[in-house]
Amino acid sequence: IHENNLKIIENNSIITFNEEAKSRNQIELDKRQEKENELKQVEEKIKSDNERYALNKSIIEILSNHLPSYIIVKCCNIISSIMNNIIQVSFPYMEVSLVQKDGILIFYNPDTRKYNKMLNADMCSGFQKEIISIAFRCAVSEIYNLSFAFFDEIDSASSEENSIKMYEFLNNANLFEQFFIITHKKKTVEYIKNQYTNISAYEVSDGQYTKF
Repeated sequence: IHENNLKIIENNSIITFNEEAKSRNQIELDKRQEKENELKQVEEKIKSDNERYALNKSIIEILSNHLPSYIIVKCCNIISSIMNNIIQVSFPYMEVSLVQKDGILIFYNPDTRKYNKMLNADMCSGFQKEIISIAFRCAVSEIYNLSFAFFDEIDSASSEENSIKMYEFLNNANLFEQFFIITHKKKTVEYIKNQYTNISAYEVSDGQYTKF
C-alpha cells in the first residue's frame, strides 16, 4: 500500500509539473503572440503613415503646381461674368473676358452680332476702355460688397456724348448706394443733373465749392 501511495503521489506530481510547464509555455506563447501583434500594428501604422505622407506630398505638389493657376482662372471667370452682367445692361451686345496669359489680359467683342471672336483690349477705343475699366472696378467692388465708389476723371478721354453715356452706364449698373465723380465736363454735369433727381453736383474752384 505504501508503495502504491508513493506511485500515486509521484504520478500526481509529474502531472502537476507537466500542467504547470504547459501553462508556463502557454503564457510564454501568449506573450510572444501579443508582442507579435503589437509589432504588426506598429508596422501597419508605419506603412499607413508612409502612405499618408506620400499622399500628402502628392497633394501638396499638385496644389503647389496647379492651385494658384486654378484660383486665378476661377477668379477671372467670376469677374468676367460680373463685368458682362454690368456692361450688357447698357451695351447688350458687348462682351469681355479676362484671360490668364503672361499675366491677366482683357479681351473684348464690341458687338457679338457682327464679330465672332474676341479682340485684345488694346484695340479698344478710348470710350470702350473706360467702360471696361469701370466694369472691372464695379465687379471687384461687388465681390467685396462695397456700398460706394469714387471715380476721378473717368471721362477725361471721352467726348461729351460718350461721357454722358458713361455716366448713364454707371447709373444703370445700380451697384452702389452712392458714388462720387470728379469731371471737368460742365455740359455732362448739366445733363446728368437734369436727368436724375438723386444726384447732387458741386462746382469746385480755388478750394471753394458751390452747388451746381
